[in-house]
Amino acid sequence: RQGRYAEAESAFRDALAITLETEPATSASACRLRDSLSWVQGLRHRYAEALALARQVDADCTARLPDDSTQRPTFLADLSAAQLGNNDAAAAADTAHAAVLAARKVYPQAYYRLGVPLLALARADLALERAGEAAPLLREALTVRSPPYAADDPRVLEVEVELVAALGMNHKRDEAEALRARSERVRNP
Repeated sequence: RQGRYAEAESAFRDALAITLETEPATSASACRLRDSLSWVQGLRHRYAEALALARQVDADCTARLPDDSTQRPTFLADLSAAQLGNNDAAAAADTAHAAVLAARKVYPQAYYRLGVPLLALARADLALERAGEAAPLLREALTVRSPPYAADDPRVLEVEVELVAALGMNHKRDEAEALRARSERVRNP
């Protein structure tokens, strides 16, 4: 969250190596670490590697999880992000839709962890120029993330940035500008 992606990658690789000394690659902890490594690769704009890792997690881990697993929505949302990073918005939307459905099965309504799959689906919808579908997802993601996260938390701000884009695409420029101005005040007090 501090933007130190190279350090994060190194830490995840070290943790995964240690984990694999005693656990199989399909263990819950190894799957979470592999998924986190995929996520960091996406943040580092290494989209092909992020996608390869996310596909491995999907094949080795997600497919083996029970339907009521709380990890399934995150793994699918991260796969969607990797697909979107590789310019496959249609696949990203399909995967993110599955992530949202899985999340709605396992999380209580308005639970903060719903924000990850909601944001993934909204981003895919925006890439497909479906701003009308993205906006309500982003509003819900903002509602579930703020609180518990503070207004200046990157997990809130990233949703606001996408919502500004969706509002602009939906010709709601006044609302978009008001949200943009509020976000600027939060980031630059």
